[in-house]
Amino acid sequence: MPTNQTANYALNQWVKSDQVQMADFNADNAKIDAAVKAVADRVTTLEQPRFYMGSYTGDGKESRTIQLPWAPKLMLLFTYLYRGSGIVILTQQYNCYMYPGTVVHDSTYRVHLNGASLVITHTDVNRQGELSQYILLR
Repeated sequence: MPTNQTANYALNQWVKSDQVQMADFNADNAKIDAAVKAVADRVTTLEQPRFYMGSYTGDGKESRTIQLPWAPKLMLLFTYLYRGSGIVILTQQYNCYMYPGTVVHDSTYRVHLNGASLVITHTDVNRQGELSQYILLR
């Protein structure tokens, strides 16, 4: 059994008179393995893109689902709305439409997010041949 342990990870530290046991080494290896894995997972998360830009061309259908590369925290959709070009600000819980002379808050009337999908429920944002562009933020 070790006499001492390190301050940060409680790894075993022996003195000359301690009886060294394999279980102590195995416990230390498990702690080191878990700590290295946690760092690797965090690095992987930090290396992922923080934003994404994409587009779709309308097909004129009343409903349509656009698959996104991830479930965004915020999406800015530049598209055709009721009176012309507009911007839709979307989160997983909230939408805001802005087009000339009008701002509509908290509506899922034309489009909304559902996880990693943009769900279109009105032809305004899916007009035949109309290019819509978006920016996703994590």
